[in-house]
Amino acid sequence: MPELSWAAGTDVGRRKKNEDAYVVRGDVFAVADGMGGHARGDVAATMAVEALAGLRERFQRTELLEVIRRVHQEISALAADTGGLGMGTTLTGIGFESERPNVVLVFNVGDSRVYRLRGSELRQLTHDHSVVQELIDAGHITAAEAGSHPDRNVVTRSLGEGGHLEIDWHQEHTRGGDRFLVCSDGLVKEVDEPTIVAVLLESTTADEAVQRLVRTAVEHGGRDNVTVAIVDVAPTDAPALDEDPDIDVDTNPRPPDRSDRDGLLIADTDPGRAGFAGSAAGR
Repeated sequence: MPELSWAAGTDVGRRKKNEDAYVVRGDVFAVADGMGGHARGDVAATMAVEALAGLRERFQRTELLEVIRRVHQEISALAADTGGLGMGTTLTGIGFESERPNVVLVFNVGDSRVYRLRGSELRQLTHDHSVVQELIDAGHITAAEAGSHPDRNVVTRSLGEGGHLEIDWHQEHTRGGDRFLVCSDGLVKEVDEPTIVAVLLESTTADEAVQRLVRTAVEHGGRDNVTVAIVDVAPTDAPALDEDPDIDVDTNPRPPDRSDRDGLLIADTDPGRAGFAGSAAGR
């Protein structure tokens, strides 16, 4: 596994309760966003990240995915046992398998997101499971229109909805200097991608990047809980290894090509630094 450093933080924003949760444990980094309007979304989110936190060391991909499916059934069963009260959460993140040191597993259920900054290019590595994303994919609305659409908060896939859970996952090669961002939609609702790029490029540490992104989201409105995890792959002078062309063969499914959104211009802005609640950092 590559040398990593990381940080994470969360803020309640203007909401009365924080229904986000996260896990950062050195090889797994994930964010869960409890479903707004559902009873005990915070419980569902906490159950999801605690399940990932309980993974054994040196886990394999199949084990991580099975843990997600199992906690999905546990959340669904708890909802049924408590009178059918709705409980749901998104779950999005990355995992590093010790046997494949230069490969990262990206997984997603819902509309929280994973991004990778490589050089000055930001690439979204996950595809939202939401009504507005389906409308965008079908060409019925634009990404700009999605922000004001009446169904902008409706997800089409989540943990806790019962039945079989379909998990999007795929593998990516890592390179020295890569910076991964895992976040709830409370960040991207308030902060546009050029500003995210600027903060990621200007922040020298993962902790600084987390603080600036969380504070910027709150200052820009904070209409939702916001949770951010940053994972940095240490730079290296070693020559890049040949990339294994087979890592993408077994995926479910590979996200749509988003190359038209790569290479975003650096925004001419400095969101500023400030403290935030609920943080964790490590190396």
